[in-house]
Amino acid sequence: MASKEIKWKFIVERSPWRGGWWERLIRNVKEPLRKVLGKALLSYAELTTVLIITRIEVLINTRPLTTVRDDVRDPTPITPAHLALERSLFDLPDLEEVPVNEETTTQRYLYQKRFVNHFWKRWRGECLHQLSIRPKWNEEQPALSVGDVVLISEDNVSRGKWPMGRVEKLFPEKDGLVRSVELKTQKGNRCRPIQRLH
Repeated sequence: MASKEIKWKFIVERSPWRGGWWERLIRNVKEPLRKVLGKALLSYAELTTVLIITRIEVLINTRPLTTVRDDVRDPTPITPAHLALERSLFDLPDLEEVPVNEETTTQRYLYQKRFVNHFWKRWRGECLHQLSIRPKWNEEQPALSVGDVVLISEDNVSRGKWPMGRVEKLFPEKDGLVRSVELKTQKGNRCRPIQRLH
């Protein structure tokens, strides 16, 4: 990575929402799956089958990361699946051989099918509608400037005990908006997102 001049860029501390777009994708799979499976015991092969049949994994991990063109001669766009698995998710993975017994195979199939139907029902009702974009703020708020005095909200601390700080440095992003700042406090300098400032 050093030879290709790749640098790590971390999100500002105490701002987990800054990674919200990828965390949301993970949540869209894990939350309904946890609710549907509950305490069910599935083998690795059965869990993989449930995930493949529901196609949620495929939909999320085959979204294009590069440009999609109309020309069929253009290469397939790169997807998260290509980066993680070096293959398309439409190719079935190799699973270990499981002893086949007609009676138990039918029972396990019906068992898995019940989970798949339950998963789809919950996913459509609880997650699908959350994928639409709803702009929350319609007007731009005035930006902070160097020298502003602010209260810094902290978790598990009452409002009356929030520390005060003075804005020392602004960190504008590519779009020109400031989303994090460096603050000077009694305990030293801190970097915080503007959502934590009042």
